[in-house]
Amino acid sequence: MSLFEVPDSCHDGTNAMVSERNSHGIMRIDEVRLTPVWVNPRHLVSTARIVMAGHRMPVIGVVDGDRFAGILRAESLEGRPESETVQDAVEQPDVVLDAAMRVEEAAELFVQRDCTVAPVVDGERFLGVVTSNMLLRELRRSRDPLTGLPWSDRLREWGVEHLKQGHEITILFLDLDGFGLYNRRYGHVVGDRVLVRVAECLSGKTDPERDLLVRYGGDEFAVGTLRTRREVTQLIDRMTARGAILEIGEGIEPVGVTVGIAGGRRTVERENIHYAATVDNLINLASKDCMRRKAQQTPGYAAVERLEPDSEAATLQPETVPQRPREDRASDKPGIASIHDGRSQGGSLTTVILAAGDRVISGVDNRGDAPVADSVARATLQAMERMAEGRIRFRLDSVLHSETAQGLRLATVVGSATIGEEETAITGTASVRDDLLEAVAKAAVDAAWPTLQAARI
Repeated sequence: MSLFEVPDSCHDGTNAMVSERNSHGIMRIDEVRLTPVWVNPRHLVSTARIVMAGHRMPVIGVVDGDRFAGILRAESLEGRPESETVQDAVEQPDVVLDAAMRVEEAAELFVQRDCTVAPVVDGERFLGVVTSNMLLRELRRSRDPLTGLPWSDRLREWGVEHLKQGHEITILFLDLDGFGLYNRRYGHVVGDRVLVRVAECLSGKTDPERDLLVRYGGDEFAVGTLRTRREVTQLIDRMTARGAILEIGEGIEPVGVTVGIAGGRRTVERENIHYAATVDNLINLASKDCMRRKAQQTPGYAAVERLEPDSEAATLQPETVPQRPREDRASDKPGIASIHDGRSQGGSLTTVILAAGDRVISGVDNRGDAPVADSVARATLQAMERMAEGRIRFRLDSVLHSETAQGLRLATVVGSATIGEEETAITGTASVRDDLLEAVAKAAVDAAWPTLQAARI
């Protein structure tokens, strides 16, 4: 466990620029994936057409020396001889976006000016062209309204993108210690201030070129990073060093954090990889490592810090627990580790984490307009599919729930399970004292579990 205990200036000076750029996790235009495709005014029309066709871009920049000079549209080249220079076809755009502008502000400007494309500049330096579709994609990505950080769906997208490019990734899972008690002692207003300050300071320690910080749910954060394992331990040092993060106010004690870690150890190319499953597995391993460290009350990264970089042990993953043979796990019926429905943070993602023996499995569902109970059931069934290693498909038909006179919440989940081409009906029922969503998740596990046992998974 490390303490968040910082002066008003939570930055250590080593990454001030990143902190200024990425405060609150609000995305700026220069953090959108831009490609600086351009020609100079003396290039031929034929060259410009080749550049546009090669990059599939109907609008590119025009750069004269080091200075942005305008834009060039494909339609403005129509009818022009290929041996002519593009100088006379250069346009001055109606909208030019500054690199520091927020994505939300840019989108609003696009609407006001009825604009579909605009160049992005940093001073006089051309960074690329942004389109309305690019802005829409960024705006559709769910973000936590309290901290401004993206939710865990963005971490999964990020991980899949980099694995497909052959990059090795590491996942850090951060859980504030005893935060529920902290909320009850100081109130949720102070608790929200803590979450915002933690998000600000973690943002200041990360580099958007190599790291992605997300709010995972409740008092949990996660970081995906392209750093080496040695660099990751240095990053954790900066994140959790005493005096480096958070001081809420006079008379209010600092809040602790535990960090779990997974990944960053591969030394050979992956083969036959299922990218999404690999990312989920790393998140699960990091979450499990975090829970293990929290239970042991050990420093969040002690096992990593004490490894000699060239030792044999340094090539192993200490957070990876050896898997028992499948037949030895048949009695490990999953329990409900946590449920995050996203409502308190204004999100639409539901995440259910199950624990089964030495495994931690998560399922995620985009709730949309569906009832929360249905979304919890779907997320739980998705986690059960992952436990079945993709060999069983579950479908939710309905969720029924009620309350007894004694205050028990009853839930019944009805659906189907498909193995190969054979589909069978499944039903599960559970009851708990107060929490309906827990009852629904338990009922979904109860519905799916007999099929997993029958298939000896």
